[in-house]
Amino acid sequence: MPSYFTTSGFLTFGKDEATLVGVKYTPLITISYSKLLYGILLEDITFNGILLGIPSIAFFIPDTVNDSGTPITQLPQTTYNALSCEFRKQMRFFGYLLLPSSNSQWDTCNDLMGKTQMYILRISFVFVDGITLELDPTGILYVFENSTTNCLAFSGVPDNIVLTILGDFQQRKMEVIHDVGGRRIRFRPSPCV
Repeated sequence: MPSYFTTSGFLTFGKDEATLVGVKYTPLITISYSKLLYGILLEDITFNGILLGIPSIAFFIPDTVNDSGTPITQLPQTTYNALSCEFRKQMRFFGYLLLPSSNSQWDTCNDLMGKTQMYILRISFVFVDGITLELDPTGILYVFENSTTNCLAFSGVPDNIVLTILGDFQQRKMEVIHDVGGRRIRFRPSPCV
């Protein structure tokens, strides 16, 4: 729910069949070591239409969970490195100045100084059943207030960490439909803007 009176959001319980026509779901799986978490079967990531070619095993060990309580998506370091590398390559191509790493959380950043237009990035998560979640552009880059710096809003965690986490920032302007009884989940663009 919104944390400010100036923002909008909603929470719905029960079924609203009229709004779910044509909605495609991806399975929720049980996480073996936790009865409190449900996993999702992430297979790969695309960056501006380019499939990064991440080996599926990178998302199955560790498990992938959807967690609106985690600020930004946490990827296994190898996966994050592939995303960061593609980001840097494309931003250089479009003339953006890449900045040196200032800290471990924000290590893939660029400078917008002198830019009058922002190059729109597209990142999608591809699930094993072919369902694709295209992130809203506001869920890709973190733009620092009163600054010309923006950073890729993902982080890398050691490859042996037990969870890959789809965080809250990447779920901006998304409606997340949980059908726990049916053991499935769906993301779609939110009617709230």
